[in-house]
Order: sequence, then structure tokens, then C-alpha cells
Amino acid sequence: MDDRNALSRRAALRVGGALVGVGGLAGCSSLPFVGATPDPQYTDWLYAPDEAGVGDYGFTLLRPAALAERAEDIGPLAYERVRRVGESFLDLVDVDFEAVDSLLFVGADRSSVVLQGEYDREDVRAELGYDDFRRVGETESVGVYLPPEGDRVVGVADSYLAFAEGGPDPRAAVERLVETQAGEVPRYVDASSTVRTLTRSLGDGTVLFGARASGLPGRDTEAGRFEGQVASGLRFTVPEEEEEERVAFLRLYVFDGERAVPTDAVRAFVEDNRGTGESFDDVEDVAVAADGRTVRVTGGLNVRDFVATLFP
Repeated sequence: MDDRNALSRRAALRVGGALVGVGGLAGCSSLPFVGATPDPQYTDWLYAPDEAGVGDYGFTLLRPAALAERAEDIGPLAYERVRRVGESFLDLVDVDFEAVDSLLFVGADRSSVVLQGEYDREDVRAELGYDDFRRVGETESVGVYLPPEGDRVVGVADSYLAFAEGGPDPRAAVERLVETQAGEVPRYVDASSTVRTLTRSLGDGTVLFGARASGLPGRDTEAGRFEGQVASGLRFTVPEEEEEERVAFLRLYVFDGERAVPTDAVRAFVEDNRGTGESFDDVEDVAVAADGRTVRVTGGLNVRDFVATLFP
């Protein structure tokens, strides 16, 4: 897939390495999630790893239309960099970046994509036909299309488009997204209470990253990995109001619940990484607080600094 889709890796490296390389050891906590908070909609496409025969994986959510509303504040050059995320998929289905409500990147290499937004299903089918894609399967609600050559596969539904490229079986990857959204196979949040805690605690935003941390090598507090940490998340929320310049920031650490969460260690890590060019240098009004089995680092940053964080 186009390396410009690797938004998640660049941003994670900038804000600390806790979201990078988190595949690997599977398993889930047996602790139940307490509370009535609903699962965010994007979890409808997050399949249980066992369904794909893989270990834990991460996800990235981007809301292009919300970013397009603030294009002037972001600045023309920076906004062009933002628009190139997911470009190969959007060009393939002929959907404008500004018409996309959400792009969800799923998997260890984020090579599966789900698009929601404004498009006409028949127009997308026609566009794929121009490129000699052929329909190989269709349920009542979703058609699956294969190219004449190569490994790009597209699923077309009324409410979303699914896309996969590369990997051992991109067609299976698209069909897995379709089946997960339809509730025909187990979802990640049902298979792992850790992922449910992660996604419910992250909620929704303009840009999100999340992953279980079970594949990370041991504790390394200097690198932002802590004793008992089982997942990490990152959220940026761009305000809708044009006069509002502050982007809300959340860095989330999820712990196993078997011991007290290390709030002081996280606070020390944040304070040690406030210098120029370091993880939290652009974040203002930083606060660190425990919430159940999570520690939340919150603050705000300028709209342009937010884009620089995603595209250093």
C-alpha cells in the first residue's frame, strides 16, 4: 500500500513509541469492563485477531471532512500532506477526500481500510468497471471486486467501502471486514476486555490511534512503556468552530488492573519529554490523571502544531 498511508507510524514515533510494533502476543484480560459507555462505531470493523489467524493489531481513524473544514487554519502546504493520506484508495474509487467522513485503517500494517462518507454506490461500481475490476461475490448488501491484475480488492456497500491491498489474501481481508461489520464473526471488543477499555476510553475524535501493547518488549519507562501496561491510545480532536484554535489531546495508557496504575511514573515520563522536539513539546496545559485501569494525559495544542505532530 502507498506509504503515505503510514500516518499512524509517523505520528506514533513523534508522540512516543508505544503504538509502534504492537503485534505479537495475543490474549486478553479476564477483567470485565464496568459501565454503560457504548462501543464507538469504528469498533464494528475491528475483528477478533483469531478470525484472521494473527496476533494483536492496531487501528488508525482519520476524519477527512472535519479536517477539510479547517483547511485554511491548517495551511495550504500542510493540508496537501493531510489530503494524501489514503490517496491510492480514494483515487481508485473516485471519492474526494473532503467527502469522506471517516477512514479507518486496520491491521498490523494498516493495510485494510474502511471508508464512510458521501458517494454513490453505482458510481463507484462504474469506476471500478472502467478499471476492469470484476465482481466475484455479493451479498444482499455488499459487492466484492477484484482487479484484472495486482492485489487490490474493494468491497462496495451502501454505507461504506472496504479496501485491502497486499498481504497473504486481500480478498479474505475485505470479506473479514464485511462479516465483522455484519456481526457474523466476533469483534475485537468482544474478544478482549482490554480493547474494549481502550476504545471506550478513547471514544471518538478527529484522529485516533490505538493498539494492544502485549507485543512490546518489557518495561522501559524512558520509552513510555510501563509495568502492567496492556494497551495505548492517542486522540486528537479538532474543534468545529473556526475561531477555536485549540486541538484537544489525549494520550491513553491502559493497564492490566492487577496493581495500582503507575500515575507518578507516567507523570515523570511526560515531564521528562516536554523539551523541544520531544514527545510532548507542543502540548499545553498538560494534566495526568488515573481513571480506573487507565492513565490519561490530556492537554491542547495549536491546529498547525497538531498537523506538524502527524507529519513531522
